Amino acid sequence: MTPDAPTAAVSAPDPVTALDQRLGAAAAHLLHPAPAATAPRRPGQQAATLLPALVAAYQRTRDRESLWLLLAAVAGALPREEDLRAAARYLELARGSRAEVRLLDIAFELAADTHESCEMDVVTGTVLADVDFCARRDFHTGIQRVVRETVPRWEESHEILPVAWTDTYTCLRRLHAWEVPNVMAYRAGAGTAQRRADHGDTRLVLPLRSTIVLPEIPEPEASDCYAALSQWTSNRVVAIGYDMIPIVSADLRPGFEATRFTRYLNAVKHADRVAAISRSATAEFTGFAQALVAQGLRGPVVSEVFLPAAPPDAHGETAAPPVASRPENARPVIVCVGTHDPHKNHATTMHAAERLWREGLDFELVFIGGVGFMGPDHLCFQDAIRAGRPVRDLGRVSDETMAAEIRRADFSVFLSLHEGYGLPVAEALACGTPVLTSNFGSLQEIAEGGGCVTVDPRDDDAATDAIRALLTDRTRLGRLRDEIASRPARTWDTYAEELWAVATEGSR
Repeated sequence: MTPDAPTAAVSAPDPVTALDQRLGAAAAHLLHPAPAATAPRRPGQQAATLLPALVAAYQRTRDRESLWLLLAAVAGALPREEDLRAAARYLELARGSRAEVRLLDIAFELAADTHESCEMDVVTGTVLADVDFCARRDFHTGIQRVVRETVPRWEESHEILPVAWTDTYTCLRRLHAWEVPNVMAYRAGAGTAQRRADHGDTRLVLPLRSTIVLPEIPEPEASDCYAALSQWTSNRVVAIGYDMIPIVSADLRPGFEATRFTRYLNAVKHADRVAAISRSATAEFTGFAQALVAQGLRGPVVSEVFLPAAPPDAHGETAAPPVASRPENARPVIVCVGTHDPHKNHATTMHAAERLWREGLDFELVFIGGVGFMGPDHLCFQDAIRAGRPVRDLGRVSDETMAAEIRRADFSVFLSLHEGYGLPVAEALACGTPVLTSNFGSLQEIAEGGGCVTVDPRDDDAATDAIRALLTDRTRLGRLRDEIASRPARTWDTYAEELWAVATEGSR
């Protein structure tokens, strides 16, 4: 997709004109035969004509998807489960103008949170990808990497419509011009630099008989809309299952995250499929799906689509550049990649390093990753830096800088307590760098292919012993590098195609 030029300011249609257009778009799908498209003589004339016909058509068929489309068109917002149930009950009992007034009451309450009047497109038989977070934000860690590696590949080989949400998270919309390259051709800072307050017309999107892929974790309001969409329409919702850390490891995450995640699970439980990124993630989401029997629900079909292992700067290439040579007596370098959050367990790495420095070992420790939810006051390496230890904190860096630091390191340490996949381990191995990581879950899965040493990340002695061994035994490091060279290659191209097959065909 070629990035669009910045769009000049476009004035939004007035509310009545927008309602005319939306009801016309809905009528093309709900009335048979569809009314001929004619320009109304005055604003509101088309709505006044179509609304009674649309309400009467629903009352004849009682088709759930028709009510969803009708309510969304009137409100300019996606209805939630409670909105649809209330409308269905009112329209079952009311007739004529009373039914229309009841529908308008519900729609106007639903639309109260919207900030602008928008026209809409009804799309059928389409695959949509909800890329709201990546489109809006210049943030690029694990989930965002998956989105920005996968969706552009789909766009090259398949028909796909990337969508985001309105600012109030009440309806899906087409991407604004400045958001397209932030997803399809990401460069750090580029999207923020192009953003403009006058971003052009906001065009709503309503899917029918389509597939909506959720490669991100939607906002809570969006999750509620997806739950209703799955239950009331023929659309299919397919989610990428990353992990259940906010629930399973809630003690290591902020409380608000668990609340938000449960809203997301409301969408997942009504989804058609979940494509989990590892065996561990598959086990978590399968367990959740099985628990839904207690509610009389089938739950989503859960499939495993294992993530690839490519260098951060490879852009789909799998061959890692050669490791830069260093003098034989150069100070060893250990790299630790990951956001500074409690479940990443950097404190164990830092504690082991301090013990080894006190033993007299000479090495440098490099941290790469942004500040986590606990803020900079909780960074585990601050005391070591003040004490003059050889510690560097690079914070968030470009993919190229990250790859260069990983390649120059003797080995990487990633002793996380819970990961859905463990991208820092996979990327280090793809760069040809051995890794010390955790001996369970998805990290153990990655380690099985070779090039890794695994320990219990909760055991300080085991972590210290393993780092000491890797610092002092060059022969062992060489063997690990040989194992890396024989690991089977798995690319982003392969992952994107397997994920597409699960999302659109139902099987790999």
